Amino acid sequence: MVKAHEVACDKAPSYPIIKDLFDTIDIRKDGIIDLNEWQQTFGFVSQGNNRLSIKENPLALWENTREYQRIGTLIAKNRRLLKEQFEAVVEDGSTIVSYEQAKTAIQNLLHAHFN
Repeated sequence: MVKAHEVACDKAPSYPIIKDLFDTIDIRKDGIIDLNEWQQTFGFVSQGNNRLSIKENPLALWENTREYQRIGTLIAKNRRLLKEQFEAVVEDGSTIVSYEQAKTAIQNLLHAHFN
């Protein structure tokens, strides 16, 4: 937190303010801020600012939807299948899968499970 303010040429907030911010973001009150808590707190930011790293993003609202969660879970559960599909399309033993190849594999997976 202090380093972020140094980079921004701003004065760092005091410890009580940082603690209050942490406690606000830590929705489950477990002492850890996970991705879901972060997205719940900052996912609905609708206006960016040139001084902030948070920029307006049309995907921000989608990242907090049930559909987003279902797709992430589906990809995680089927990572072996995706790996096999990636290995089937790479050439000459390469480990590089192009964007289009990865997109096609994930679209096939989503189509098979959601239709």
